[in-house]
Amino acid sequence: MQLGAYDPDPESRKSQKALNEGNLGLAEKIKKQKEEADRIRIKRDKRIEKAKNNDTLRDKIDQSLIFGFFIILDALLLMD
Repeated sequence: MQLGAYDPDPESRKSQKALNEGNLGLAEKIKKQKEEADRIRIKRDKRIEKAKNNDTLRDKIDQSLIFGFFIILDALLLMD
């Protein structure tokens, strides 16, 4: 690996190094930490996606008020 290059999966390298050295306990510990981090990342991504797609009551009220304002404005312009 080049100096200063980005390592996309450092946990795998640590785990592989531990396996090569015969330290199975450390390799299992690193693997479990990686799996837990992946689970947390997936949960976080799901929460973010749900929040993006969630229309709150406040958003709906704001949309209704804007729509109503334009209807009233249109009615006033048509009266002239």
